[in-house]
Amino acid sequence: MELETFDLYSYFYGLVRQIPDGYVTTYGDLAEALGDPVAARAVGYMLSINEDPDRIPCYRVVMHDGTVGNYTHPLGPQEKVRRILADGIPVVSGKIENLERYRFRDFRTDRPLKKMQRYQQEISEKYVDRGAYDFRTIAAFDVSYGDRRAFAAMILLDGSDIEGYVLSDRIDFPYIPGYLAFREFRFIRKLFRGADLLLVDGNGILHPRYAGLATHAGVVLQRAAIGVAKHLTSSTRHDDIIYVRERPVGVMLKKNLIVSPGNFIDVMGAATFVSRNWDDRYPWPLKLAHQLSTMHVETGGIVTEYDIEPYI
Repeated sequence: MELETFDLYSYFYGLVRQIPDGYVTTYGDLAEALGDPVAARAVGYMLSINEDPDRIPCYRVVMHDGTVGNYTHPLGPQEKVRRILADGIPVVSGKIENLERYRFRDFRTDRPLKKMQRYQQEISEKYVDRGAYDFRTIAAFDVSYGDRRAFAAMILLDGSDIEGYVLSDRIDFPYIPGYLAFREFRFIRKLFRGADLLLVDGNGILHPRYAGLATHAGVVLQRAAIGVAKHLTSSTRHDDIIYVRERPVGVMLKKNLIVSPGNFIDVMGAATFVSRNWDDRYPWPLKLAHQLSTMHVETGGIVTEYDIEPYI
Protein backbone atom coordinates (compact mmCIF):
# COMPACT_ATOMS: atom_id res chain seq x y z
CA MET A 1 0.00 0.00 0.00
CA GLU A 2 1.54 3.31 -1.11
CA LEU A 3 0.30 5.50 1.72
CA GLU A 4 1.32 8.89 0.34
CA THR A 5 -0.75 8.40 -2.82
CA PHE A 6 -3.49 6.27 -1.27
CA ASP A 7 -6.96 6.63 -2.84
CA LEU A 8 -9.11 6.67 0.28
CA TYR A 9 -12.25 7.56 -1.65
CA SER A 10 -12.14 4.35 -3.69
CA TYR A 11 -11.27 2.30 -0.63
CA PHE A 12 -14.14 3.84 1.32
CA TYR A 13 -16.70 3.26 -1.41
CA GLY A 14 -15.52 -0.34 -1.52
CA LEU A 15 -16.41 -0.63 2.18
CA VAL A 16 -19.90 0.79 1.56
CA ARG A 17 -20.47 -1.78 -1.17
CA GLN A 18 -19.83 -4.50 1.42
CA ILE A 19 -23.01 -3.66 3.36
CA PRO A 20 -25.35 -6.58 2.57
CA ASP A 21 -28.98 -6.34 1.50
CA GLY A 22 -31.18 -6.06 4.56
CA TYR A 23 -28.53 -4.38 6.73
CA VAL A 24 -27.35 -0.91 7.64
CA THR A 25 -24.22 0.46 9.26
CA THR A 26 -23.33 3.73 10.98
CA TYR A 27 -21.00 6.59 10.15
CA GLY A 28 -18.91 5.60 13.17
CA ASP A 29 -18.74 1.97 12.07
CA LEU A 30 -17.33 3.03 8.72
CA ALA A 31 -14.82 5.34 10.42
CA GLU A 32 -13.71 2.40 12.57
CA ALA A 33 -13.37 0.28 9.43
CA LEU A 34 -11.10 2.98 7.98
CA GLY A 35 -9.04 2.83 11.18
CA ASP A 36 -9.89 5.95 13.21
CA PRO A 37 -13.16 7.26 14.74
CA VAL A 38 -12.02 10.81 13.93
CA ALA A 39 -12.85 10.05 10.29
CA ALA A 40 -16.63 10.02 10.96
CA ARG A 41 -17.16 13.51 9.54
CA ALA A 42 -15.16 12.61 6.43
CA VAL A 43 -17.37 9.53 6.09
CA GLY A 44 -20.41 11.79 5.93
CA TYR A 45 -18.74 14.02 3.35
CA MET A 46 -17.71 11.14 1.10
CA LEU A 47 -21.23 9.72 1.24
CA SER A 48 -22.67 13.13 0.31
CA ILE A 49 -20.69 13.26 -2.94
CA ASN A 50 -21.28 9.62 -3.92
CA GLU A 51 -21.69 9.68 -7.70
CA ASP A 52 -23.07 6.14 -8.02
CA PRO A 53 -25.73 5.57 -5.34
CA ASP A 54 -27.15 2.52 -7.14
CA ARG A 55 -23.87 0.58 -6.91
CA ILE A 56 -22.62 2.26 -3.73
CA PRO A 57 -25.62 2.04 -1.35
CA CYS A 58 -24.96 5.08 0.82
CA TYR A 59 -28.59 5.02 1.99
CA ARG A 60 -27.59 2.08 4.19
CA VAL A 61 -25.51 4.34 6.43
CA VAL A 62 -27.37 5.82 9.41
CA MET A 63 -26.68 7.68 12.64
CA HIS A 64 -25.37 5.87 15.73
CA ASP A 65 -28.85 5.96 17.35
CA GLY A 66 -30.58 4.58 14.27
CA THR A 67 -31.85 7.94 12.97
CA VAL A 68 -31.67 7.71 9.19
CA GLY A 69 -29.94 11.09 8.80
CA ASN A 70 -29.49 13.13 5.64
CA TYR A 71 -29.46 11.87 2.07
CA THR A 72 -28.18 13.64 -1.04
CA HIS A 73 -31.26 13.25 -3.21
CA PRO A 74 -33.97 15.66 -4.39
CA LEU A 75 -36.36 13.98 -1.93
CA GLY A 76 -33.77 13.93 0.85
CA PRO A 77 -34.34 11.62 3.88
CA GLN A 78 -37.75 10.62 2.51
CA GLU A 79 -36.03 8.74 -0.33
CA LYS A 80 -33.54 7.24 2.12
CA VAL A 81 -36.37 5.86 4.25
CA ARG A 82 -38.08 4.48 1.14
CA ARG A 83 -34.96 2.57 0.13
CA ILE A 84 -34.33 1.24 3.64
CA LEU A 85 -37.94 0.02 3.88
CA ALA A 86 -37.56 -1.64 0.48
CA ASP A 87 -34.66 -3.61 1.99
CA GLY A 88 -37.04 -4.98 4.61
CA ILE A 89 -35.72 -2.88 7.51
CA PRO A 90 -38.40 -1.26 9.72
CA VAL A 91 -38.28 2.52 10.13
CA VAL A 92 -40.49 4.28 12.66
CA SER A 93 -40.59 8.08 12.83
CA GLY A 94 -37.35 8.38 10.84
CA LYS A 95 -35.45 5.87 12.96
CA ILE A 96 -34.38 2.26 12.44
CA GLU A 97 -36.40 0.04 14.77
CA ASN A 98 -34.09 -2.33 16.69
CA LEU A 99 -30.89 -1.07 15.06
CA GLU A 100 -28.61 -3.77 16.46
CA ARG A 101 -30.59 -6.49 14.71
CA TYR A 102 -29.83 -4.94 11.32
CA ARG A 103 -26.41 -3.42 12.04
CA PHE A 104 -23.48 -4.57 9.89
CA ARG A 105 -19.92 -4.18 11.21
CA ASP A 106 -18.02 -7.12 9.74
CA PHE A 107 -16.13 -5.18 7.10
CA ARG A 108 -13.22 -6.76 5.30
CA THR A 109 -10.65 -4.07 5.92
CA ASP A 110 -6.99 -3.56 6.76
CA ARG A 111 -7.79 -0.20 8.39
CA PRO A 112 -5.56 2.07 6.27
CA LEU A 113 -5.67 4.96 8.75
CA LYS A 114 -4.05 2.71 11.36
CA LYS A 115 -1.21 2.05 8.93
CA MET A 116 -0.90 5.78 8.34
CA GLN A 117 -0.68 6.36 12.08
CA ARG A 118 2.23 3.91 12.30
CA TYR A 119 3.92 5.64 9.37
CA GLN A 120 3.48 8.98 11.10
CA GLN A 121 5.13 7.54 14.20
CA GLU A 122 8.11 6.56 12.05
CA ILE A 123 8.17 10.08 10.56
CA SER A 124 8.10 11.70 14.00
CA GLU A 125 11.04 9.60 15.18
CA LYS A 126 13.12 10.91 12.27
CA TYR A 127 12.50 14.57 13.07
CA VAL A 128 15.76 16.39 13.87
CA ASP A 129 15.63 19.56 15.98
CA ARG A 130 18.95 21.06 14.90
CA GLY A 131 20.59 22.26 11.71
CA ALA A 132 22.04 25.27 9.94
CA TYR A 133 19.64 28.23 9.99
CA ASP A 134 21.27 30.00 7.03
CA PHE A 135 18.71 29.31 4.31
CA ARG A 136 19.67 30.69 0.90
CA THR A 137 16.63 29.29 -0.92
CA ILE A 138 13.08 28.97 0.45
CA ALA A 139 10.15 27.10 -1.07
CA ALA A 140 6.67 28.07 0.20
CA PHE A 141 3.71 25.75 -0.46
CA ASP A 142 -0.06 26.12 -0.35
CA VAL A 143 -2.95 24.00 -1.67
CA SER A 144 -6.48 25.18 -2.50
CA TYR A 145 -9.47 23.09 -3.49
CA GLY A 146 -12.34 23.10 -5.95
CA ASP A 147 -14.71 20.12 -5.67
CA ARG A 148 -12.60 16.96 -6.11
CA ARG A 149 -9.62 18.84 -7.57
CA ALA A 150 -6.64 20.42 -5.83
CA PHE A 151 -4.59 23.38 -7.03
CA ALA A 152 -1.14 23.45 -5.45
CA ALA A 153 1.34 26.29 -5.68
CA MET A 154 4.99 26.80 -4.78
CA ILE A 155 6.81 30.10 -4.47
CA LEU A 156 10.57 29.63 -4.78
CA LEU A 157 12.84 32.35 -3.37
CA ASP A 158 16.51 32.48 -4.29
CA GLY A 159 17.99 35.73 -3.08
CA SER A 160 16.09 38.44 -4.94
CA ASP A 161 14.77 35.99 -7.55
CA ILE A 162 11.17 34.76 -7.21
CA GLU A 163 9.58 31.96 -9.22
CA GLY A 164 6.06 30.55 -8.98
CA TYR A 165 4.85 27.10 -9.95
CA VAL A 166 1.40 25.55 -9.90
CA LEU A 167 -0.15 22.18 -10.67
CA SER A 168 -3.58 20.64 -10.37
CA ASP A 169 -4.72 17.09 -9.84
CA ARG A 170 -7.70 15.08 -8.66
CA ILE A 171 -8.03 14.68 -4.89
CA ASP A 172 -7.91 11.09 -3.66
CA PHE A 173 -7.99 11.78 0.08
CA PRO A 174 -10.62 13.76 2.04
CA TYR A 175 -9.76 16.13 4.86
CA ILE A 176 -9.38 14.17 8.10
CA PRO A 177 -7.88 15.89 11.17
CA GLY A 178 -4.37 14.57 11.76
CA TYR A 179 -3.93 13.17 8.24
CA LEU A 180 -3.33 16.29 6.14
CA ALA A 181 0.01 14.99 4.87
CA PHE A 182 -1.75 12.12 3.08
CA ARG A 183 -3.92 14.68 1.30
CA GLU A 184 -1.29 17.28 0.41
CA PHE A 185 2.26 15.94 0.56
CA ARG A 186 2.09 14.36 -2.90
CA PHE A 187 1.59 17.84 -4.34
CA ILE A 188 4.58 19.19 -2.42
CA ARG A 189 6.69 16.30 -3.69
CA LYS A 190 5.70 16.99 -7.31
CA LEU A 191 6.32 20.73 -7.04
CA PHE A 192 9.60 20.49 -5.13
CA ARG A 193 12.55 21.77 -7.19
CA GLY A 194 15.12 21.87 -4.42
CA ALA A 195 15.42 24.46 -1.63
CA ASP A 196 17.18 24.84 1.70
CA LEU A 197 13.96 25.47 3.61
CA LEU A 198 10.38 24.33 3.10
CA LEU A 199 7.76 26.79 4.34
CA VAL A 200 4.46 24.93 4.62
CA ASP A 201 0.88 26.04 5.18
CA GLY A 202 0.23 23.58 7.99
CA ASN A 203 1.78 22.25 11.17
CA GLY A 204 5.09 20.55 11.90
CA ILE A 205 5.45 18.63 15.16
CA LEU A 206 2.34 20.41 16.47
CA HIS A 207 0.35 17.28 15.75
CA PRO A 208 -1.22 14.41 17.76
CA ARG A 209 1.60 12.12 16.62
CA TYR A 210 4.20 14.89 16.14
CA ALA A 211 4.09 14.40 12.36
CA GLY A 212 2.18 17.21 10.69
CA LEU A 213 2.49 18.15 7.03
CA ALA A 214 5.68 20.23 7.49
CA THR A 215 7.38 17.43 9.42
CA HIS A 216 6.27 14.83 6.90
CA ALA A 217 7.62 16.94 4.02
CA GLY A 218 10.85 17.86 5.81
CA VAL A 219 11.67 14.30 6.84
CA VAL A 220 10.82 12.65 3.50
CA LEU A 221 12.54 15.33 1.40
CA GLN A 222 15.41 15.66 3.90
CA ARG A 223 15.13 19.41 4.15
CA ALA A 224 14.68 21.94 6.89
CA ALA A 225 10.99 22.74 7.23
CA ILE A 226 8.74 25.10 9.15
CA GLY A 227 4.97 24.85 9.50
CA VAL A 228 2.89 28.01 9.65
CA ALA A 229 -0.80 27.71 10.54
CA LYS A 230 -3.65 30.13 11.15
CA HIS A 231 -5.63 28.02 13.60
CA LEU A 232 -4.63 26.16 16.74
CA THR A 233 -5.33 22.42 16.77
CA SER A 234 -5.79 20.21 19.85
CA SER A 235 -3.06 21.25 22.26
CA THR A 236 -2.44 23.30 25.38
CA ARG A 237 -0.81 26.71 25.62
CA HIS A 238 1.17 28.39 28.38
CA ASP A 239 1.91 32.00 27.50
CA ASP A 240 2.90 31.73 23.84
CA ILE A 241 4.35 28.19 23.92
CA ILE A 242 2.16 25.39 22.60
CA TYR A 243 2.35 21.88 24.01
CA VAL A 244 1.12 18.44 23.02
CA ARG A 245 1.21 16.05 25.98
CA GLU A 246 3.62 18.36 27.83
CA ARG A 247 6.06 18.48 24.90
CA PRO A 248 6.69 21.99 23.48
CA VAL A 249 5.77 21.84 19.80
CA GLY A 250 5.15 25.40 18.62
CA VAL A 251 4.80 29.09 19.32
CA MET A 252 1.81 31.39 18.86
CA LEU A 253 3.47 34.56 17.58
CA LYS A 254 0.08 36.24 17.56
CA LYS A 255 -3.53 35.27 16.95
CA ASN A 256 -3.81 33.33 13.67
CA LEU A 257 -0.03 32.92 13.40
CA ILE A 258 1.15 29.60 14.83
CA VAL A 259 4.66 28.38 14.00
CA SER A 260 5.98 24.87 14.57
CA PRO A 261 9.20 23.20 13.43
CA GLY A 262 9.03 20.64 10.66
CA ASN A 263 12.60 19.34 10.47
CA PHE A 264 16.22 20.39 11.09
CA ILE A 265 15.09 23.24 13.36
CA ASP A 266 13.78 23.49 16.91
CA VAL A 267 10.69 25.19 18.31
CA MET A 268 12.24 28.53 19.20
CA GLY A 269 14.44 28.52 16.11
CA ALA A 270 11.40 28.18 13.86
CA ALA A 271 9.51 30.94 15.67
CA THR A 272 12.52 33.26 15.66
CA PHE A 273 13.13 32.72 11.95
CA VAL A 274 9.54 33.60 11.03
CA SER A 275 9.45 36.55 13.43
CA ARG A 276 12.71 38.08 12.20
CA ASN A 277 12.03 37.63 8.50
CA TRP A 278 8.38 38.68 8.40
CA ASP A 279 7.96 40.93 11.46
CA ASP A 280 5.47 38.66 13.22
CA ARG A 281 3.23 38.71 10.16
CA TYR A 282 1.99 35.77 8.15
CA PRO A 283 4.91 35.11 5.74
CA TRP A 284 4.31 36.81 2.41
CA PRO A 285 5.71 33.86 0.37
CA LEU A 286 2.90 31.71 1.80
CA LYS A 287 0.38 34.47 1.05
CA LEU A 288 1.64 34.59 -2.52
CA ALA A 289 1.43 30.81 -2.86
CA HIS A 290 -2.13 30.94 -1.53
CA GLN A 291 -3.07 33.66 -4.03
CA LEU A 292 -1.57 31.63 -6.85
CA SER A 293 -3.43 28.45 -5.88
CA THR A 294 -6.80 30.14 -5.27
CA MET A 295 -6.53 32.04 -8.55
CA HIS A 296 -6.70 28.73 -10.39
CA VAL A 297 -9.62 27.49 -8.31
CA GLU A 298 -11.57 30.62 -9.25
CA THR A 299 -10.75 30.34 -12.96
CA GLY A 300 -11.23 26.59 -13.18
CA GLY A 301 -7.54 25.86 -13.50
CA ILE A 302 -5.31 25.85 -16.57
CA VAL A 303 -2.79 23.19 -15.63
CA THR A 304 -2.99 19.43 -15.57
CA GLU A 305 -1.42 16.75 -13.45
CA TYR A 306 2.01 16.87 -15.07
CA ASP A 307 2.09 20.48 -16.27
CA ILE A 308 4.23 22.29 -13.71
CA GLU A 309 4.80 25.73 -15.18
CA PRO A 310 6.35 28.94 -13.89
CA TYR A 311 3.83 31.74 -13.43
CA ILE A 312 6.01 34.54 -12.06
